[in-house]
Amino acid sequence: LPTPHLVDFDREAQVLRAITHYSREAGSSTMLTHTAHVGLPEGLAFTYDLLRAIPVQVWRGEFLDATPMWSGRGDGSASALGATTVLDTLPPWMNSETAAIRPRGYKKNEGSIPTFVTQVDDLILEDRLEAIPNLPGLTRQMSWSGESDEAPIWRLASGLEIEKIDRFNYLIDQAYYLRLDDDNEGQAEVVLADERAHLVFTAEGDQIIYQIIW
Repeated sequence: LPTPHLVDFDREAQVLRAITHYSREAGSSTMLTHTAHVGLPEGLAFTYDLLRAIPVQVWRGEFLDATPMWSGRGDGSASALGATTVLDTLPPWMNSETAAIRPRGYKKNEGSIPTFVTQVDDLILEDRLEAIPNLPGLTRQMSWSGESDEAPIWRLASGLEIEKIDRFNYLIDQAYYLRLDDDNEGQAEVVLADERAHLVFTAEGDQIIYQIIW
């Protein structure tokens, strides 16, 4: 048997680039080739898909099993050490189905929390997720700069069912809550397309802040 290579949470945020075998439905699996696993000191973790500029899953408890990556020749993959809550695999940009999404890496703050930078058509998107104090969840802040011919429309979630609880709170597939910050400038709505529900936000400002609670 290979020697286990387990990665624990640390006093600062950790980022590990790896391949992710992602499963949204039982019995199915998709390989995501360009992902970053982020472990936060508060014991929360998420996987970020760099090619689509989205967090695809979140979990808490323990961080990562990197045995497949570091044992022997390795296959470049790592997996969550905990029950994951699946978020999405659809890109966030709703203005065009042919949007060019180009990863530009990430930068870290003093606590080593990464801000992912992505070019979406002519916009530069900066995307950061960090722990919510005293709650089992993450705050996501998306901000952007650049010129767009129309108001940016962002997909915040998709699923088989999205229940609107009130103007700020939504329940996604009975799995997690999405809570919009009341200072956001713009309009959220649930739309149906391709047999799925999508929570989209038409922005009037240059940022969106919301919480993912599970």
